[in-house]
This record gives sequence, structure tokens and C-alpha cells, in this order.
Amino acid sequence: MSAVLITILNGTKILDSGTGVVVRRHGGKCYVLTCAHNLRALSSRIATTGDNPVRIMVNGHEAKDNGDAALARRDLAVLTVDGEIAEETPLTHSKSTAGLVQCRGYTRFFQDQFEHRAVDGRIQRLINTVMPDGTATEYIEIEPKSGTFEKGLSGAPVFRDEKLVGIARMLSDRSGPEKESQKVVGYAIRLSPEVIKLVQEKVPANSGVAKKNDDRPPVPKAPAVDSLANDDIQKNRWGGKSENFGRRLAVERIREFSRYFMFDAVLLSTDNSRLVGPFIFHLHDTFAKPVIWIRRTDGLRAALEEIEASGTFTLGVQFKDEKGIWRSLELDLAEIDDGKLARRYDS
Repeated sequence: MSAVLITILNGTKILDSGTGVVVRRHGGKCYVLTCAHNLRALSSRIATTGDNPVRIMVNGHEAKDNGDAALARRDLAVLTVDGEIAEETPLTHSKSTAGLVQCRGYTRFFQDQFEHRAVDGRIQRLINTVMPDGTATEYIEIEPKSGTFEKGLSGAPVFRDEKLVGIARMLSDRSGPEKESQKVVGYAIRLSPEVIKLVQEKVPANSGVAKKNDDRPPVPKAPAVDSLANDDIQKNRWGGKSENFGRRLAVERIREFSRYFMFDAVLLSTDNSRLVGPFIFHLHDTFAKPVIWIRRTDGLRAALEEIEASGTFTLGVQFKDEKGIWRSLELDLAEIDDGKLARRYDS
């Protein structure tokens, strides 16, 4: 359930940025839902030449706007990106009008660097709006409890009970009589049945049935609330075990440096049955490519090599067992060597 970074570039210059979420993976492409106003820089009067184009980039991959007037009136847009850049997140219409939510996205840290940010909040109320042309949009008003809403979170996914229920659109200062009482409240577009239908019309259908000889695994369950709160999105998402089904997930060749470490993630056969790809490794959602497919194996070992990280996180992997059934394992790097990596790099 990964947020993705959206940037609008004029050559290498960043014109604007925002966040999005992958709502469908199909045919080697990802379909990303975001706010339409994140793409406003595309229409600015900037000279575009072959050497200096204005482009939409999603996690470093070029994207195109599918263009839909009904979605645009609600400040929503669907982008198409070549490559499987993140996991698919199902759209959900929540009937609840209260409760805790979390917004996850990217804000600018320094120049061309962006920071992954999470805002935990509580639903204050639902707001029903209507435009002169009759277009109706529902908003979720969110009062933050930890973290702050900032520029860059437009288009960020909003989760309730581990389900995607809204898309962050705007923030507003709410000032009280005392300076200390000033709050920045967030507003998210609620995923109403009508909005979900409009989005589904812009992405390929998901039959929910695997085709014969289809290598695609089942869509993973949503991250646990505790995992989201602890910023470890894969924790307890892949069965909670590092060894099962005649397979073991391990790390090898750990190399430590002053500010980061490198390692190989390895899936091993423990029952001497041959490994058959593909193998899908799931990293932390701050990686430029958090979901990586590999097929190469020597029969008893499949490795994703030279992963570079500045802190520990839970690593997940999906694979087929000897009967061709999709299985999964996970490994928390913080537990390796009695917490050696966590003590050095997580402080």
C-alpha cells in the first residue's frame, strides 16, 4: 500500500511535486491516482523542446495523464506508468463517519530531495459539496494528532482500518484566540461509490481470477495499523515467519558503512526442492522501487543483491512452492544479529 512521489520536471528542474497511490497493476503498467492540481505545471507557459521537455515523473518513471473531465472536476487524475513501481491498493468506500486515519506521502526536504511523511489524525466531520454544474464531492476533514499536513501531500492516500478511503487534497489553517491553538487541518476527497466508478473506468478491469500460467501473485493484504504507525509497512504482512513451506528468507554479505549498510536478500530452499521464479521482493515504501521481481536462481537459491539502506525495516518476499502455490515470508532486519543493525542505524 505504497505512496509514490510525483514530480513535474522541465528538463531537470522541478516545477511542482505531489503524491499518488497505485490503484491498479496490469500488463506491466501501473495506474496512479492523484490530485489533478499536481499536474497544473504542465499547462504553464514554459518552452518545451526535445532537450528540455516538461514531463510527469512517478518514482523516477515517466508517466502520462489519462485525462478525464469528470475526475478533473473533482480535482482527481489517473496516470499511467510503465513498470511495476509499487503495490496495488484497492479503492474502498468506507461508510464510517468517524475514527482514526493516516495519510502517507512525500514532502520536499531539500532542493531535489523528498521526505516520506506520515500524518495520523482523526475524522472530524464529512463535508458534502456541490459545484454549479451539479458535480458533487464529499470531503473528509482530518484533525492531525501526530505529524503535520504540508505541501506535497496533495494526492496522498488516506487509510482507515488499513483500507484506502480518501485522497488528500488541501490543508487549511484553523486559528484560535491563542497562537498555540493554531492547527492545520487536512481535507481529503472521500472515495464515494461514484468516484470509485469514475476511477475504475480509467484503469483496466481486475477480474480477481488468475489466468492459467499467470505468474502474478495474489494482491497482498493491507498493512497493519501498528505497522503503518511504526513506519514499517511490510511488518506482519507476509505471514510473520522467515522460514516455512520448505523455504527460508535470509540476508547475506552485510557490509556496514558510516551512514548506511548494504546486503543481499536471499530466498533459500531448505527441503532441497528446486526454486522456480518469479520471486517478488517487497522493500520499505521509501525505496525508489519498493517491489522488485527477479527470476534468476541456481535452483536452491535466489538473491536480490546489493540493497542499500540507511535503517532497518521488514523485508517481504512472495514465491511459488514446489506445487506452484503462491507463498510468502518476511524478515525484520532489526532482529538480525541480536539487533546489531538496529542499534547502529536506527538511532
